[in-house]
Amino acid sequence: MNKIVLVGRLVKDCEPSVLPGTGTGKITFTVAVPRAYQKDKKNKKVDFIPVEMIGNHTTKLAQYMTKGKQVAIE
Repeated sequence: MNKIVLVGRLVKDCEPSVLPGTGTGKITFTVAVPRAYQKDKKNKKVDFIPVEMIGNHTTKLAQYMTKGKQVAIE
């Protein structure tokens, strides 16, 4: 099984919403993840990863996810 763990910072506050018909919470956000290996140390490269989380726990989680916070995603 393949597994990926991303550690980065939130680009902006997360956007909470609700799935229509089900009432299940959903948040979307973007994480800026710096590359671990870089040949050129002066120009650091960063990848912007869009993330979507679905579940009832997301409504409480949204209040803590603000711009600049460090997050780890598995």
